[in-house]
Amino acid sequence: MPTGFHTLRIAICTALGLLAAGCDGGQDELPGEEIDCLWFEQVDNCWKLSLEAAAACTPAAGTHGMLSADGTSCSYADGVEIVFTNPVDLQADLTSFDWDFSLRRDGDPCVSFRRPDTRLWVLETTLGLYRMFGKGYDVGIECPDGGQFKVTTPGLLQLCDEDHMPIYSASWDATGLAFALGGSGHTALQLVFDCRPAP
Repeated sequence: MPTGFHTLRIAICTALGLLAAGCDGGQDELPGEEIDCLWFEQVDNCWKLSLEAAAACTPAAGTHGMLSADGTSCSYADGVEIVFTNPVDLQADLTSFDWDFSLRRDGDPCVSFRRPDTRLWVLETTLGLYRMFGKGYDVGIECPDGGQFKVTTPGLLQLCDEDHMPIYSASWDATGLAFALGGSGHTALQLVFDCRPAP
């Protein structure tokens, strides 16, 4: 894993821009069931289930993949390949990088993550799409099974146990790039990939 000279750790509140000043006046009400911190603490909420599905696809712990020279892919010896929609440049500042990648095991897609803008992130696993988005100060969640949930109380999510809150983290320097997801209820994050450039 890279030494993490540069580390980006984004929790649900900042990821969706919910701390930004201002709120969309007159916005349409989000669909779905109103939830609070207790929903995120449930062992079977759709974020935790999506993390479990992702873990079944990710490379073995303690291994690392080889980043291609053009930064578009990363290959593991066990048949996992990460394909980056936007090429990764380890010499660049990736703080504002548009994360958009997919994992394939033996050629079959099994996990993808994308954050097309600061108000939306999507995790796709074998269960389907987990979609989380911000609207004003509200948070909307769409689960793989079609369930819809929302949080409309400003500031509520900042009071929740962070070990249960959806989070992604990226660490990079000239020696490599690592990406992880969190919110399983454990302090340790779930490593998705650890890629190193060719020697």
